[in-house]
Amino acid sequence: MNNLDCISDASTPKKKKKGSARAIETFYRSAYRTQLDLTGLADMKANIMISINGLIITAIIATEGMLAFTQSYLKLLPVLLLIVSIISLVFAMLAARPRVSTLPVTSEDMFSGKASLLYFNNFLQLSEDQYADAMLKTIEDVEGVYRMMSKHIYNMGVVLSRKYFLLRISYSVFLGGIILTGFLFISRSLF
Repeated sequence: MNNLDCISDASTPKKKKKGSARAIETFYRSAYRTQLDLTGLADMKANIMISINGLIITAIIATEGMLAFTQSYLKLLPVLLLIVSIISLVFAMLAARPRVSTLPVTSEDMFSGKASLLYFNNFLQLSEDQYADAMLKTIEDVEGVYRMMSKHIYNMGVVLSRKYFLLRISYSVFLGGIILTGFLFISRSLF
């Protein structure tokens, strides 16, 4: 072997070996599980905000009648807290609300890979046999399977990002409102 052969071998890029099938499956399973766990966490947080704000709204409405007859100067605080709770509740409910795509999907979209076989709303227009045929066609192409799983995980992330954005607004409004109401209550009590 001469020096020229060694140089040409070293300069040609080596083709990277793909991971084992088990490692790839573990990767997708882990990514999918993480997305599901985060979605569950977001829904749980939204439900917490809905419960807290629901209780506050109920308490304010129940006590507002008594305050109206006894101390009219205290009306600002419950009204402020009620407005904050309603706004926070709206954003928490938007975060918890199911998001379902309404784009029409045809059987051709399924067979061509334009629509995901993993998302229930995409395959509802197909018959059971059409769905099974599309699934069998997809699993024949390993790269197609990985592409579909990747798209599905990506789309779950997009939905999850929106949920957390709305939750951030809900928590921020609630926190700001509680601080403002507390500050007004303390200042009114002291002065």
